[in-house]
Amino acid sequence: MKGTHKKVCLLLIMVLICSLSACSSESSDDSKVSKEAEAEKENVEIKVKEISLAGKEEYTETADVTYLKGEQEEKATLLFTHNSDGLVTKVEPAG
Repeated sequence: MKGTHKKVCLLLIMVLICSLSACSSESSDDSKVSKEAEAEKENVEIKVKEISLAGKEEYTETADVTYLKGEQEEKATLLFTHNSDGLVTKVEPAG
């Protein structure tokens, strides 16, 4: 994977992880964004710790991503779709 393309993929992973965090942080009052807003307000840093290939097909790859949200380690499984040139065209939660 070329350097610039790899950086774009990592950026897409970070954006998706932030989106997943917002969606999975429902509170008892069904406010989906409340915890994510708190994290942003408190300046919580999100870092990708590890990416491992879980599966590969002709135009898709599934990756298990371990990341740190502040001090807390979390995991997500992402589906990468790529074109015939091998460039990633979409990243989304697997499943």
